[in-house]
Amino acid sequence: MPAPGARRLSLVEPWSGNNCHQTNQQNRPPPTPWSGDATEFFKDYRNLHDINRFMAQLAQENPRFVVLREIGRSWEGRPLQVLEITDHHSGNVADKPCIFLEGGIHAREWIAPAAVLYIAGALVRESSSAEVQKYLQDFVFTLLIPVNPDGYVYSWEVNRMWRKTRSNRTDYLCHGHVAGVDANRNWGLTFGVTNDAYYDQQLHSPCTQVFIGPSAFSEPETQAASGYLQKRQQSSLHASKDGKMGPGHIAAFIDYHSYAQAMLPPWAVTGKTPTNPDGAYQTAMTSAVNAAFQQSSGRTFRTGADVFPPDPGTGPDWAFGHLGIRATMTVELEGRSFCLPSNQIEFVGSEQWAGVKALAGFLTVQGSQPSSSFGIFADRATNRGSATISELLGSEVHPKPSAIGSSTSFSQLAALDAQGGQRGQEALSTTASPGGGLPSFVVVLLILGAIMLMAPIAIFWFGREKRKPYVRDASQIGETAHVELE
Repeated sequence: MPAPGARRLSLVEPWSGNNCHQTNQQNRPPPTPWSGDATEFFKDYRNLHDINRFMAQLAQENPRFVVLREIGRSWEGRPLQVLEITDHHSGNVADKPCIFLEGGIHAREWIAPAAVLYIAGALVRESSSAEVQKYLQDFVFTLLIPVNPDGYVYSWEVNRMWRKTRSNRTDYLCHGHVAGVDANRNWGLTFGVTNDAYYDQQLHSPCTQVFIGPSAFSEPETQAASGYLQKRQQSSLHASKDGKMGPGHIAAFIDYHSYAQAMLPPWAVTGKTPTNPDGAYQTAMTSAVNAAFQQSSGRTFRTGADVFPPDPGTGPDWAFGHLGIRATMTVELEGRSFCLPSNQIEFVGSEQWAGVKALAGFLTVQGSQPSSSFGIFADRATNRGSATISELLGSEVHPKPSAIGSSTSFSQLAALDAQGGQRGQEALSTTASPGGGLPSFVVVLLILGAIMLMAPIAIFWFGREKRKPYVRDASQIGETAHVELE
């Protein structure tokens, strides 16, 4: 069950606008271009052009530590670039454990890519310190920024509240317009897995904020990120001996979002912590990172798989369940809206940098070996084929709702009836009849009348309890009430 107070977040499309307060881009002054001075970069949010300039400059000026690599192209053809940061003078980069950090899979969450870029700059800036020097010798830090460049550009130029990718498929349009896909519902293994009938409809509707797309990894952005991770993990598996990991495995996968001030390790699909030893490992990891946050910023993050209600198709669940990466989680950054003031960028970046150092220290002490219960290493050790999520978690994961029939719940009927669907009407005719000698057509009419009277009330209550926007502060209502779905 979700944690007390957890709510499914708003699914509706927010209003357009170039920021959280102005109605269109014409009312907003053009952004000040970045001067090229690295010390000034984090004084404001930066458009994609300046982000790419910053990454290219970081690589050009620090060849010992930084390599800029393209790992794919977005739907609209923009390069998907990673910074690989390590000490190239110490060991083979391909043999080092990899800490993979990504931000900006949701376009409107500008603080996420900004924080990951801050971490990139800090890795180089503090490379001479004994602590960071050791981490750069032992690990390679791979940073993908932003994961969703098409959506990021659209959030700058057209709609500040745009969330999804910009994939444009004729079979999946929203009222004739580009629908895009929620890339954080597009990963494999738990793709589309839910036992919530209403949420299942939302996941498959192109007009919602959580549209999962036509298939797992349908988006080039999730293909590129997962491909990078899988290539490294498979190479490590092939080089492994005696069931132990080979060189170059993925040690950690962290996906940065905003806003909730929370850390969300697996399983997002069930809202439940994995069984031990993996669950204990992940709890210790979040505790170590939280301690670093507390020391750096004075803030404490909520932690646990149950902070939000269950969600399918997330990156961390795939990384853990398929690749066996134990040190994996979503980090929801702070704020009261998606428009965190730009004067908070360095504060949040410094806090998250402290968390990454704590993560690297945790991996150094506790180890980063893959799970022995989940993922490709566990599959090999147990001589099993690639397992499905139902096989891995059994009764923890419920199948999708069965076809409408005699066991259909009232909430399912109400949700279907609200859409005027033929299936809803058909379901009513198969609902169990009360006893007695009334003719069947009278029974049907009575049930139809009851449903027509009760459906509006049920729909209101169902939506109120299960789909209430996650409003964190009363002052937020009316300004940014449409908030993050992690």
